Amino acid sequence: MDRTIVNPWQWQDKFGFVQANSLTGVERTVLCAGQTSSDADGNPVHAGDMPAQVRQALDNLETVLGQAGLGLGGVVRLVPAGEHVARRRRARVSRVHDRDRGDGRRLVARA
Repeated sequence: MDRTIVNPWQWQDKFGFVQANSLTGVERTVLCAGQTSSDADGNPVHAGDMPAQVRQALDNLETVLGQAGLGLGGVVRLVPAGEHVARRRRARVSRVHDRDRGDGRRLVARA
């Protein structure tokens, strides 16, 4: 697979993301189900602690990708969703969880 980064501007460089990726020669695509804050037995963990829930969901995503022989560096799209979005907004939680994607860039999720 060949990847060409498409950045018509430079402002995004300081934030560690790109505007688009152009992929050619893609041989495999892995579509992951939504990951939650759950342990290895499927039990919910970190009730009431949104930052810990986000960390756990990212850990679970990393585990799933690892089982498929991939890492966070292959993530093309990450769509966060929350059951208690209104409560989270009221609490104004703005901690940032960043992970090494394995390719020198960071995967950043906000809780």
